[in-house]
This record gives sequence, structure tokens and C-alpha cells, in this order.
Amino acid sequence: MYEVIIVLIVILVASAVVVPSLTGFLPSVRVRKAGDELLATFAKARADAVLTSRRFRVVFTKEPASYRLEFEPDPMNEPATFRALSGDWGAKAELPEGVTFTTLEGLAAETGTSEDCLEFSPDGSAPAATIVLSHENGDTVKIEVDPSDGRARVVEPEEVKP
Repeated sequence: MYEVIIVLIVILVASAVVVPSLTGFLPSVRVRKAGDELLATFAKARADAVLTSRRFRVVFTKEPASYRLEFEPDPMNEPATFRALSGDWGAKAELPEGVTFTTLEGLAAETGTSEDCLEFSPDGSAPAATIVLSHENGDTVKIEVDPSDGRARVVEPEEVKP
């Protein structure tokens, strides 16, 4: 009987030490996951632009913090007319709770709206862009788009130039 009580006390003490460190870890995971999902959207837009010889773009909305993927279905007859992709890729993806866009540099402003977009050309290129996702506790993920080939990558904190 005493052994069970001692085991329960040890478990309670161990959980009292571990749980606070895990709650501080969750915002960091949220920011990294949101960054990974945004990178996947960029890769999809770039690959589809090359495969279909059409322009694709990722459209960003700051309030609520979200983005969606669009394409130009008929560039010859309806140039600069974009539509959302069918399925999950074209649906608005909202950032996790507490995560926001703190920097959206190098994006084109969407005419008539408060949205910004990053466009991928049929050759896979895109303008130089920097997107920073932040959690309210201070965790951040910085994504840069290389203008030469349109590839996006996460810039680690030690790579950030002063």
C-alpha cells in the first residue's frame, strides 16, 4: 500500500516539473508548424506553376491571419484573373491561435483589397520576399523566397543578418 502512495507522489512531482516546460514548448511548435505549412504551400504553387505553365499566387490576409492559393485559369482570354484552387489547397488556411504575420516584405498589394500576394511565374520564379511568423510569446519563423528560382526556405536565427 505504501509503495503505491510513494509511486503516485513521484509521478505527481515529476509531472509538476515537466508540465510547465511543455506549455512553453507548445507556442514554438505552433509557429514552426505554421511555417512548415506555408513552405509547403509555396512549394505547391511553384511546382504547379511550372507544370501547368500558369501563374499561381499565395494571397495573404492579415486579419484574421490567413492565406490561400490561387491560379490563373485562362491567361490568354482572361489575363490577371485568379481563382482559388479546388480542394484544401484553395481553402483559406488560418494561422494557429496566437500566431500572426509580423513581416510581409516583397509582396504585391492586391488591388481593391487589404491583401498581399506572392506570385509564382510559369518558369517557377517569384519575387524576393520575406515572411515572418511570430507567436505572441516571442517565437518566430522567418521564411525567405529566392528570386532566382522561387524556392522558399526557413532562415535560422544564426543566419539572420544584422
